[in-house]
Amino acid sequence: MVSPRQKKRPIFNNVYIRQSTNKYQPFRDTQYATISLMIDNGATGKSSSQKQLEEQSMQLWQDTPRLRFVITAAIYGASIGIFTIIVNFLVQSDDKYPYLVQHMPLGRTIIFSGSGAAGGLLISALAAFWLHGGGLSLFPDRKRKRLNFRNWVLLGVGYGLIFTVIMGGLILPLTFNMLNFSDGIMNPMELIHTNVDAVLRGPVFAIVLGVRLLFTAVIAGIMFGVGAWLIDIFHSSSNHIAVSYGTWVIALALASAVIGIATIGPEQVLTHLG
Repeated sequence: MVSPRQKKRPIFNNVYIRQSTNKYQPFRDTQYATISLMIDNGATGKSSSQKQLEEQSMQLWQDTPRLRFVITAAIYGASIGIFTIIVNFLVQSDDKYPYLVQHMPLGRTIIFSGSGAAGGLLISALAAFWLHGGGLSLFPDRKRKRLNFRNWVLLGVGYGLIFTVIMGGLILPLTFNMLNFSDGIMNPMELIHTNVDAVLRGPVFAIVLGVRLLFTAVIAGIMFGVGAWLIDIFHSSSNHIAVSYGTWVIALALASAVIGIATIGPEQVLTHLG
């Protein structure tokens, strides 16, 4: 016999949501509630853990604002990583051959640009995910306030500092080892040994190689802060077209401009950025 009180409890996909006041309400209004999941296993034939995984997956793909912000920020952050590596390598060639400054060969430019993109994408994606409401849970109704220009610039400086540590301490040493292996300088066993050694000596490499990247990375980080601020303006706009399409357009335009400047910009001018 079902009591009248049980009949009035709202249900969303066999999941009951309960607030700390022991009152029940629809799923979309529970971002500040204490959530209690009571799965009707007899009706669904699924365990509680399976049902929770399905609900988390549903929340992930429904949280389009956060995903859009993470992806667009990651695209721009990856382009800043490419810019940092290309410009910094130009600066190092300027120290050796001040009258003959030129880009690396195409193959090596692609390889090192890929490593820079990986480092920049990792930092910017994690930062954007955390900034969009904080925490690791995903809710479609999560609200977030737009950051001001000063905060974005400060975050950009932090991007540059973290970039030097990640690139100098891990990604660049592994990239150098892979290049030596592809050039036939070391065999597979030597590659494994040198990669393990590079990982163990990461803190030392983070200082030695990171110092060379520091100035360029901080300048590039400020560029990231300014560009991310523009992306954030479009993403937090009240205009649906600006949010849904303008965010992607501004992110791709900024990324293309940054990569274009790094690859075809005047070498003598770019060396002053490092």
